[in-house]
Amino acid sequence: MLIGSHGRAADVSALTSGRAALLGYAYNSDKQEFVGNACVTGTSATSGVQSSSFSFEQSLSEAETKEFLGFGASGRARFGLTTASASAKFMRNATSTQYALSAIWMSDYLMPAEKLATNVVRSAIGNSVSGNSERWRQTCGQEYVEELVRGARLFFSIRVEFSSRERKQQFEARFNISGSVASAQANLDQASREFSRDAKVVISARQVGGDVSKLTAIFGTPEAANNGFVECSLGVNFAQCAGVIRRAIEYASDTRAGFPSQIAPGASPGPAAMIYRTAPYSAVGIYEQVNPLLDAANREARRRLVSYFDEQFALQVLAEQLRKLADLGRERIEAIDRQRAVVDDNLRKILDAADICFDRVDRCDATVRALHLQDVDKQALELPPLPKASFRLFTTSRGLWSRSDSVDWFVNESGSARLTSQGRPRDLLDLGLDEGASMVLLVEGVALKEAAVCFETAKVGSVPLQRTPGGFAEKVGPGYSFLVVQSTRTISGWQDIDLLTATLKAQSKFRDADGFFYVLVKDEFGRTVRFNVQYAKWRTGPGPIRGMSTLELTYRNRFWDRGSGGAETSAGGNWTEGGTASYPLGPPPMENRLPPC
Repeated sequence: MLIGSHGRAADVSALTSGRAALLGYAYNSDKQEFVGNACVTGTSATSGVQSSSFSFEQSLSEAETKEFLGFGASGRARFGLTTASASAKFMRNATSTQYALSAIWMSDYLMPAEKLATNVVRSAIGNSVSGNSERWRQTCGQEYVEELVRGARLFFSIRVEFSSRERKQQFEARFNISGSVASAQANLDQASREFSRDAKVVISARQVGGDVSKLTAIFGTPEAANNGFVECSLGVNFAQCAGVIRRAIEYASDTRAGFPSQIAPGASPGPAAMIYRTAPYSAVGIYEQVNPLLDAANREARRRLVSYFDEQFALQVLAEQLRKLADLGRERIEAIDRQRAVVDDNLRKILDAADICFDRVDRCDATVRALHLQDVDKQALELPPLPKASFRLFTTSRGLWSRSDSVDWFVNESGSARLTSQGRPRDLLDLGLDEGASMVLLVEGVALKEAAVCFETAKVGSVPLQRTPGGFAEKVGPGYSFLVVQSTRTISGWQDIDLLTATLKAQSKFRDADGFFYVLVKDEFGRTVRFNVQYAKWRTGPGPIRGMSTLELTYRNRFWDRGSGGAETSAGGNWTEGGTASYPLGPPPMENRLPPC
């Protein structure tokens, strides 16, 4: 039976082939491995032209990166993603999840191919097994290495990890890290000034060919160089990652001492084997009677096995990423670890089945049919949505009002303030003193922990978002907690945020100011979300009495904006003017005791 067809049969990556090969080496396409020495010999020649790209101008897809690293979509090498190899570590660090966004670049240099071009005949080994189909299969496989391509590749990746899907979506709506590395750096520089500080950046690199020891210099520290990656946070210490990106761009393009110089003529160690291109023996007129082992059922079983592997591998990477988040809490960490153990066990079963599918090809279908994987509780590998907030009314008779009813009471359909009979805008007192009316900031979320009350960079207070001894039970419920911002109730401890008191506290640090009062809500997953409360601008001037001072205050809010919750984290929006006021103050404090927010 004739096996194969004329022309090239496959590209085999030298990175994951398992053993080095030379022209003429035998390749078993059923097992996807090199099985011995050369069963053919001939005269070699070079063909084609060299190609190179050193600019890091265009990012790759993850699928393309896996192919270039040798982890093909349906091949045996795919299962090598679970190993501790440098390529596998790089791919894990460069993989996107629902909580991570990745971009990958490659500098590439390939030399003209060495080709077994003419006078291709059986070698002495080939002649010794010719005519015996089983021996030919074991010794020579179905194909031989027709071409050998040498070169070098430099891979570089940036992965941004987020504490929620919403964070990732917010980032993607404003910033783009695909395209060139330089544009990605510019976007990350901007994001580090504007975006949440709980986003983490992971930068990885992998070099094949050339002098790989020189790659370590881009990481800056011996520890990061040894690991092959560096981590930082947006805003807090992004300068460390920015330095790595800058040095990577220089390294990829420096023809004198960087990556391109390492594959110049005469460079040592120079290019490495990158690709083995195989061809069926029939391409050179060698026909051997080899019975096929990989029938349609076994091919389909392999495809199913790869599908199982990809799903479990993605869950494993996700669990690793979630496990690194700070302040997850013991209960959540234990839940993640339990599911990670299930995933690891499933992967062990899949890898054992893969060994059978490629080493005992005829047993693949039965093995995969008998494969039993444990169910993974994917909810344990999901983080709840970020907390959200809105301003509401809370009254004695009705309790917590809906957002729409709260807005309707204060403003009309056009958004203008509803007026009292005296012609002034409504306020809480108009609800009646007996009502005990309050304006509250309702925070909705899972596992709420606390809220820091801040003005710009200073913390002026803190409010628990969980039940506390002696606290008010109505403020905390399943999936929510609220902070009282204004109230006609005079019960001690009821009002959580007194904006005038907070202003006087902040004035001890900021004698003149223009900024926002806001709350930083923290949950038990280590995430913080900002909600604006009020804009304030003030100037401290001399008072009417010597040794005293006056605070001239202007404030604005958008508590009752229609179409919003009134607590959006951005500074824009249709803000309602709040007016101005002046307050006499005592002498300025001798020192500022406000902690950072």
